Amino acid sequence: MRYYLKLRCNNDAFSGDNLGPEIARILRHEADLLEEGPRPISDFATLRDLNGQKVGHAVLTDRY
Repeated sequence: MRYYLKLRCNNDAFSGDNLGPEIARILRHEADLLEEGPRPISDFATLRDLNGQKVGHAVLTDRY
């Protein structure tokens, strides 16, 4: 099984000194959700920046 996370960091929420903190915020949010229990296999989670823009996705998969 694999867990994939793809994140695009090319919009205003990641500009200037916000790159590291914004990535960390998104990862913390995803980690909090995972602690509640893993999603079903192949169920994509949409990752959003602080402005609510879609910036990526995460998925648990049994494909290699």
